Amino acid sequence: MVVNRVTRAPRAFTAAAVVTVALPLCLTACATAEDLGNRAAELRAANDSDLLAVPVERVYEVSSFELTEPQALSSLGEVAGSQLRHSGYVVLSDDVITEAELSFELVGVQSASFTLTEPTVIRRAEGETDPVYVAGDLTVGDREPYPATVKLTPTVIDEDALEFSLDFELPADLPFAENGLVPSEFSARIALTAEL
Repeated sequence: MVVNRVTRAPRAFTAAAVVTVALPLCLTACATAEDLGNRAAELRAANDSDLLAVPVERVYEVSSFELTEPQALSSLGEVAGSQLRHSGYVVLSDDVITEAELSFELVGVQSASFTLTEPTVIRRAEGETDPVYVAGDLTVGDREPYPATVKLTPTVIDEDALEFSLDFELPADLPFAENGLVPSEFSARIALTAEL
């Protein structure tokens, strides 16, 4: 009995692989490029803008803080104005709030502070000052900070001063006052003056 062994040459497999890979690359290289036409957009700057000017960064310190809601806290603040402690600052660069930290404490109520976590544009084109929503962390007392959004309505924006109305909403599970008072939201007016 004669046994014939068939051996395959590895060269045939290699040649087939080279043709399979090279053929699509060759077809792609020979294809004509699609004409995209003139798709450039024209950008224009405002007449009074200076694109090469470095944005001026201004720091504003809190000069007054007035609670307007809830009524119980706002009336307490009016009666005991000296017992309402406030502090904080806002850094404004080219109509963008880049840093901010605001805090207040009222006698009998835990302290609360808000720290900005995302820069926010406060004035759009042509001086619009519509309300904006600012993202940050709210800390009440010694609890862990939690993400919060503040509605901020600018009323004065100039080189010397800033004034805002702000509105917070608080979750029901976060005790805000030591005596059991848990407001669902509060509003305030805040004034800041520029550092010299």
